[in-house]
Amino acid sequence: MRQASWAARAAVVAILSALSSACNPFAEPKDLIVGKWEPVEQTPDENRTVEFTKDGKIHIRGKDSRDNAEGTYKFIDDNTIEATITEGNEKHTDKVQIVKITKQEMVTKSEHDQKEGKFKRVK
Repeated sequence: MRQASWAARAAVVAILSALSSACNPFAEPKDLIVGKWEPVEQTPDENRTVEFTKDGKIHIRGKDSRDNAEGTYKFIDDNTIEATITEGNEKHTDKVQIVKITKQEMVTKSEHDQKEGKFKRVK
């Protein structure tokens, strides 16, 4: 009887876990990344934001319009994106690993220069 009780509890926990992840559209990095982010370490003069859209576009905005850039991104695995950014006449492609992502914060690492970037979601 005791084993059946534990098995039933384990089954309920497994079902509830599955339902909560299915009902939470922000559970995966590909869903969490969508939105507007700003670097944690920037001066007020920089005022830069990076927006990832559902359709795979990136919009980078700065205080000065010369800092603006456009691009695209795609997930090449669960935690890595390939981003292509166009600044003026130059196009750059880089693979970026998502080290950590939650609803409010994101940490990335560029394959190109191995620099870590920390971002917070813009409300």
